[in-house]
Amino acid sequence: MPEININKLYLFFIIVSLNIIFLFFFDKISKKLNFYDIPDNFRKIHTQPVSLIGGLNIFVNFIVSILCSVFLLGFKTVYINLFIFSVKSLLILFFVLFSIFLMGFLDDKYLINPIKKLAILIFLITIMCINDQTTLITYFLIPYNNINISFEQLSLIFSISCYIFLIIAINMFDGINLQSFFFFFINFFFIIINTGYPNPLIIAIIISLIPFGYLNYKNRIFLGDSGSYILAFILGYFLVKIYNNGSTYNSVDIINFLFLPIIDAIRVICQRQMKNVSMFRPDKIHIHHILLDNYKYKKTIIILLGLVLLPHFCFILNLNPFITLFVQVLLYFFIIIKKLKKISNKKI
Repeated sequence: MPEININKLYLFFIIVSLNIIFLFFFDKISKKLNFYDIPDNFRKIHTQPVSLIGGLNIFVNFIVSILCSVFLLGFKTVYINLFIFSVKSLLILFFVLFSIFLMGFLDDKYLINPIKKLAILIFLITIMCINDQTTLITYFLIPYNNINISFEQLSLIFSISCYIFLIIAINMFDGINLQSFFFFFINFFFIIINTGYPNPLIIAIIISLIPFGYLNYKNRIFLGDSGSYILAFILGYFLVKIYNNGSTYNSVDIINFLFLPIIDAIRVICQRQMKNVSMFRPDKIHIHHILLDNYKYKKTIIILLGLVLLPHFCFILNLNPFITLFVQVLLYFFIIIKKLKKISNKKI
């Protein structure tokens, strides 16, 4: 057996062991950090304090997988897996990852002002995009007609806006148990399937999501802002890198994969603006709230699972991505249309 395969097995063993340890000791870690989500008897539907260290485990797994890859597989392999080309870019990526996680962690614990969070995100994403040009979205490729829309001088602003809106949208999408687990697990899993490359760093994220999913289903742990921020950033990072590599996804494919949290965030923000309230003010008008009004939890999560899986199955079947997008729009508004008028008349 080649040495590289043995080293990959070592890396796999380390990540699996790390998650087994987390599974058995997450409660002690939560108590030590005093890191819990406290019910508010309004927006939060749980009745008991729930651990918020789901994001901590995922962050640790991703960082450990990178560091272990450096020692076991070498810098060259890490560069390939992260689509970067220098130690400087790697260090800046570490800084951005740690800063985004820390911001989310502190927000979970102390509630940071939304404007301050937005300013921090803009600063961090700007640093990354200026340093690494391959994180920029410089063009929009429309399939079949071979239309290539270049953003040119606007690419930096457009890229920063896309990363930040994705982080905000996915954070807003995180609402009920298993909702975020299914979204992230499916998206990262299909990156492996569609690219045909078992990226060990993405596999580490997938493995770390498994104990989280189990504990989240048991209502014993949440991602928290720290988890949703860091996972949204990592997902956006890999999708942009793969897109710029030009071998797997086009622009419409990525919109399809991220459609559900993005369209829901746009609708919710628009409704809040129509009510003249802050776009950052929490409420109960998200798609999972609407589904829970009509169905029980299990049927709600099955519907959300189907909506997340749909664009990936359509991609594998090589269906026209515009048809996939159209079908998603129809399904989404079919779900919310009956409740839209009623919700608009409610006090947020």
